Amino acid sequence: MLRDIIYNFSPAERAQLCDLIGTSEETLQTKYLSPDPHQRSIPRRGRFEEILTAINTVRPDAVTRAQLAAYFYAAPAGTGRT
Repeated sequence: MLRDIIYNFSPAERAQLCDLIGTSEETLQTKYLSPDPHQRSIPRRGRFEEILTAINTVRPDAVTRAQLAAYFYAAPAGTGRT
């Protein structure tokens, strides 16, 4: 879900997002956009808020808090992680 949103951003929008979050596009991809949920970093609460705000600044109403939380915090199937 988040991957689809970010990958549909133009290069200028991705650059703006990275500036707002304070990270590089490479770091964003490596930490948060892995297709494998096991390899994604789970952001701390403050970072989660930064990402949510930045996405919705670049594209208003692009993602809800619940959608972003599901992307990061839902346990991947078969992991037993809760």
